[in-house]
Amino acid sequence: MTMWPRRLLVDLGDDIGNTINYSEVCEQTKEFVRGRADKLIETLADRLAVYLLKQFSIQRITVELRKFVLPDTKFVAVTVTRSAAVD
Repeated sequence: MTMWPRRLLVDLGDDIGNTINYSEVCEQTKEFVRGRADKLIETLADRLAVYLLKQFSIQRITVELRKFVLPDTKFVAVTVTRSAAVD
């Protein structure tokens, strides 16, 4: 995942409280994925991106999901980028 905080980088003031809690993002991601039964990784990537935008102070997020299913390839992947609605 790549995330852009809603605040400008100059406004973060080198204060962790002003940015995204990445540990919490990881925990919420695990919880979200455990409760899903999506058949397509495209669907899961999209829904996860939308969910995280709503849960955290994220302006934009890119989610890449990899699937290790084909013997002749390292993996297949899908990448989605979503932005938060403008207030």
